[in-house]
Amino acid sequence: MVIVGVVTAACEKTFAGFTPIIWFLLALCAFVGVLYMTLFRIEARLESKMEDYVARSETRTEKEKSCPSCGCKLPRNAKFCRECGARMEDYTP
Repeated sequence: MVIVGVVTAACEKTFAGFTPIIWFLLALCAFVGVLYMTLFRIEARLESKMEDYVARSETRTEKEKSCPSCGCKLPRNAKFCRECGARMEDYTP
């Protein structure tokens, strides 16, 4: 589009009834549209990755529990605390 605008300006003629300024504005609008769509895709991809990250972190926290005595992070299936030795069988989160 820009090339058509430059050629019509150089020849001092209109092409398809559009003046060179209109061709320039059309090219500018097309560029802004492409830029907007690219940014929209980047934003959608980042939101998708963020949702995956949040889902993984929630799954990770469900696999851990804290010791009621010392607060140490332990796996869900731990029977004793590795820091203070407290029994974990009676503990319910």
